[in-house]
Amino acid sequence: MNPPALDDKAKTLPEEKALSILQLISQCLADLQMGIPVDEGLSELASIPKQEFLACFLKDGMRKAFWINAYNIFNLVAMRKRIPQTKWERWQHFSRRQFSVAGFAISLNDIEHGILRRSKFWWAQGWLRNPFPVGWKKRLQLEKDDPRVHFALNCGANGCPAIRFYTATGVEQELELATMGFFHLEVSLEADTIWVSSLFQMYLGDFGGLKGLRKWLTKYGAELEIEQKRIRFRKYDWTTNLQKFNE
Repeated sequence: MNPPALDDKAKTLPEEKALSILQLISQCLADLQMGIPVDEGLSELASIPKQEFLACFLKDGMRKAFWINAYNIFNLVAMRKRIPQTKWERWQHFSRRQFSVAGFAISLNDIEHGILRRSKFWWAQGWLRNPFPVGWKKRLQLEKDDPRVHFALNCGANGCPAIRFYTATGVEQELELATMGFFHLEVSLEADTIWVSSLFQMYLGDFGGLKGLRKWLTKYGAELEIEQKRIRFRKYDWTTNLQKFNE
């Protein structure tokens, strides 16, 4: 006996719930920009039933939008409580599981490297992937690599991309805009040298090495003449900036 067909409303319930969760974190991000506490919103995010949350975010587009926004919110919240002053404090800041999403205790590294970069080791510049990711990370991570996420994640420094809100339906176009904006600001030509952000060096494997990076420069480098030019990496600006929001 075949199960009864779901009506249109039932079919859209997970999607409607996903959109309501994105609306919740949209409000959190707007409040943070205005300096308003977001404790209530974060508590609501943490209390979402686990299975309900997992049923909502089944598509890569929704996952990208949610986890990029969540990363930027969590980082801002943590840095406004305490700005890391040493390498050890910075390591703790990114690796400590001090946040909660639907009952999952999670760190910034879990989001960036485990979910958005699909279980790549943070120290390997994008060349090595963990073949045995923790079960919940594997269940939540993207299905395909998308290096453009690097131009959306903000770690609270001047050298980071600007913070913007990513939507479930527009995330692909929004990531394109963020990528073009980052290239415009962080790539420049000087004589026979193309200077780029050290962010590309940190995750060089994600971009396909130097050969692959040249392809990215050809696509997003606007009027730069790429051939026969050396690529050099500009020193990263780690100066704290907690107000780098996209205008």
